[in-house]
Amino acid sequence: MKTTSRRAFLRAAGVSPAFLPLLDAGEAKAASHPKRLVIFHWSNGVRRNDWWPELGPSKGETDWKLPVPGTGPAGHSRASVPILEPLVKEFRKDMIIVGGFDIQALYEARRPGYGETPSRGAGHNTMVCLLTGAYPTQYRTGFATSGGPSIDQYVGRALAMRHNLPFAALAIGARANSGFQGTVSWGGVDHPGVTPENDPRNLFKTLFAGRNLPAGTIDRLALRRKSVLDYLSPELTRFGARFGGEDRKKIDAHAQTIRDLERQLQGGTASAACSSPAAPMTDFGPNDMMPALCKVQAELLAAAFRCDLTRVATFNFENTGGNNIAFSWLGPEFVGKGDEYPTRQHHDIAHNFFRSELGAMRHSRVNQWFVEQVAYFCRLLAQTPEGAGTMLDNTAVVVLNSMGQNHAAMGIPCVIIGGCGGALKTGGRLVRLGGFKTADTRYPFYWGPGELGTTPDGKLFDIGGNAFAVAGYPINRLLVSLANAMDVPTETFGEPQYGGDISELRA
Repeated sequence: MKTTSRRAFLRAAGVSPAFLPLLDAGEAKAASHPKRLVIFHWSNGVRRNDWWPELGPSKGETDWKLPVPGTGPAGHSRASVPILEPLVKEFRKDMIIVGGFDIQALYEARRPGYGETPSRGAGHNTMVCLLTGAYPTQYRTGFATSGGPSIDQYVGRALAMRHNLPFAALAIGARANSGFQGTVSWGGVDHPGVTPENDPRNLFKTLFAGRNLPAGTIDRLALRRKSVLDYLSPELTRFGARFGGEDRKKIDAHAQTIRDLERQLQGGTASAACSSPAAPMTDFGPNDMMPALCKVQAELLAAAFRCDLTRVATFNFENTGGNNIAFSWLGPEFVGKGDEYPTRQHHDIAHNFFRSELGAMRHSRVNQWFVEQVAYFCRLLAQTPEGAGTMLDNTAVVVLNSMGQNHAAMGIPCVIIGGCGGALKTGGRLVRLGGFKTADTRYPFYWGPGELGTTPDGKLFDIGGNAFAVAGYPINRLLVSLANAMDVPTETFGEPQYGGDISELRA
């Protein structure tokens, strides 16, 4: 029976108009669940030969292994720390490792009157373009505002309007700042940036304080939906008793639809898993509290997803330099005087990774630690049942660094964990994009420039002297693909000349 006739039938039966909006929900697949998008970001780039896997003999998408410390091609620096190991150990089948992204909007898309244009190596300026795909407005050294909204704000607003969510998109931080070198989230053209919330106590108040969520029960939005179901089920049963034959069967079918929806809300959906977490009480300001801070922030974000308070978030660990983070908890070799700065903070480590094997180890171990934090968040989602799978199955957890090797705006590292409700093809795939492939070697990390230099013919080369044509995919195409995966149809995002999605990512 068509929806229009169902509506007419129910009105004739005297059933409350409050039931009518549920008809559309009943038409949807019973196992459908919210899709979610969260983008984790940190700065200062990665060592390519510690990030990208090595290809196996077949060079197929799933035939790869993590870099083996101490190995590498002749004449090049050797691998040190397999950065992605924490994710690969637990979530290989849920992952897509994607290589070949450049931020062309930063160094190619200059428009008249917009000031100077950064070079391909201007990595510290990439954060204003990473998720907007747009050349910054009012750009000049040390200052910029965005050329458009970031993908989190764009998708979040669409979903918040569609589903009546309390928050369009969350901007969460750890040691992040405001402004174009401290945030990856932007509200629109000329926006100064959405300042990430670094304090879990404030984040808790924003998300949960005053919501009167009874411990162990679903959030107030789900409670409102459930109260409608509680009211309508007996009402339909009462009216069904007045009819017989086929009409009675129709009423029973509608009542069963309501019961099915109620079971979804009570067991295994995002809302059903919601409970108000304990309020954080600790001062997370001291440097050594960074690990605890990241853990609590991840737990609050997972709770926000379970309660369907939002479906989109960014998690920005640091500003573009990371000058305010010393990784003392990783060991004594990570503290003390730096090679370039008074202290050995993240910026100093990233600037000097090529000076020694110890420097290489520091740089990649720091990046591996960030990956450990992402793995912890993925674990929280994977441990939350949702339908026939878990929350991770319905989420796209995107890992981005705003720089390639040595602060380049090219060769941007990217990993996606989770299938976004079946929209993305996972399975432990290594997807190589653009013209940086080297199919004749097991070392695919030579897609993009590392230690930047320029040959006489204008090509870029790395420290080994190998030249590479500039042929990467614009990061814009990743942003378009993420919007489409989240059911926000999009053809271009940011600078329109870099449009199109990526078919290699689609399921």
